[in-house]
Amino acid sequence: MVLKDTASKDIRELILMNIDNIKNKFNNDISIARTVYKLREMKRPFRTDINLSLENKHLLEVTTELQRVHESVILLYGRNIIEELPVPTREEIIYFNQLSRKWSKEEVNKSPEIQNVLNDPPINILVQIIITNAFRHYYYATNKSCSNKHAISSKMRQDVTSYRFQNALDIATKYKINPNKELNQTEYKELKQDYKELRKWIETQPVDALPLL
Repeated sequence: MVLKDTASKDIRELILMNIDNIKNKFNNDISIARTVYKLREMKRPFRTDINLSLENKHLLEVTTELQRVHESVILLYGRNIIEELPVPTREEIIYFNQLSRKWSKEEVNKSPEIQNVLNDPPINILVQIIITNAFRHYYYATNKSCSNKHAISSKMRQDVTSYRFQNALDIATKYKINPNKELNQTEYKELKQDYKELRKWIETQPVDALPLL
């Protein structure tokens, strides 16, 4: 959601509260992103003096959201501003990916609970981490964005034939398409092992590195 620059902070907080209420009422079956921007926050010059906090997480994700806008957004209400919004450059994407990684590390260091979840995540979080990392790797390999959770596996297989974590991505996508069907034990073990390898690899690499065979 994009608000006028004159919208108050209270309006943004009210929208976020309403989103949470709707998701809770329908047991999270309705997926609504908690990303609410003012128009100027999605235009250059992007803010770089960002206090790394949960409140400002949307500012850290501005280049990711702009990629999604130009890839697949459909206007539902209001003035069509899509053509006004910039397409982020590779350098801008790297910069904000670096900020996001720094924020994530700080959050993990502050919270042993988060660290425990990341060490042994439930299947839905494990799948989400593998897929969202694949989005980033796909962009850095091809300079094309893909934020479709059902399509990223086939796009990666077609365009990045030596992707190191393709098997994990295939399994994660299979689960994402049909989350009510349990993975077999072999697939689940492979997924957990590849997830551990992915985490180890990420810890030693810059944000724009590519895990290739």
